[in-house]
Formats: sequence, C-alpha cells, structure tokens
Amino acid sequence: MKRQIRGFGGILLVLSAISVFLFSGFAQAAEMGKNMMDGQKMMMDSSKMMMDGQKMMMDDMMKKGMMKPGDMMPGDKMMMDGKKMMMDGQNMMSGDKMMDGQKMMMDGSKMMMDGQKMMMDDMMKKGMMKPGDVMPGDKMMMDGKKMMMDGQNMMKQ
Repeated sequence: MKRQIRGFGGILLVLSAISVFLFSGFAQAAEMGKNMMDGQKMMMDSSKMMMDGQKMMMDDMMKKGMMKPGDMMPGDKMMMDGKKMMMDGQNMMSGDKMMDGQKMMMDGSKMMMDGQKMMMDDMMKKGMMKPGDVMPGDKMMMDGKKMMMDGQNMMKQ
C-alpha cells in the first residue's frame, strides 16, 4: 500500500512539473502573438500616416505651383506599391500563411521607407526642397517611418 502511495506521489510530481512547463510555454506563445499583433497594427497605422504625409506634401507642392495634379514621382509609386504589399501581407496573417504574410508586410514597409527616401531625394534634386527644410507632410512621414520601424521590431520579437 505504501508503495502505491509513493508511486502515486511521484506521478503527481511529474504531472505538476509538466503542467507548469506547458503553462509557461503557452504564456510565452501568447505574449509573442500579442507582440506580433501589436506590431502589425503599428505598422499599418504608420503606413497610413506616411501616405497622409505624402499626400499633404504633394498638395503643398501643387499649391506652390511646383507640381501639377496627377504628377507622380517614382518614390510616390514605390510608396503606394509598398502600402499595397503590406495590406496583402496583413490579409495573409492568419493560419498557415502567417510567416509569408509577415515577410510580405516587412518587405512592403521597407519598400515604403525606400520610396519615401527616393521621393525626398527627387524633391531636393528638382529644387522643390532645400536641405534642412521640414514641411508638415515631411514631418508626418518621418514620424510614420519611426513608428514603422518600431512596429517591425515588435513583429520580429
């Protein structure tokens, strides 16, 4: 009888250890999932901020007569393509395509940031801006870019 009680106690000890291990694993996975979702939301919010800043800058340029309605720089197109790629990646973020969706979101965000830099460089070359000039739309795009990088870091964790 004592042998059975000792055996039962050993089994309880092993089961307790396993349950603690499983619970901590589930808690860690839930935290990783939350970081990924928070990062995803932050990236999508920042892409909207960057596109709003880009539109604000284009409107300012049109008001100043530096651009005509419908004019588009290569960087503008790159930013729009990057935003579309991010939206496609976000739509893939469920089920078995999660890793592909995450990669697509990361690639799209990089494309947006590269497009923003290309656009700013083009504006400098064309004399639309001078080094050190900060327009409201430019500030919004820079804030969006910082937020985008923070979101990327959260998704990588």
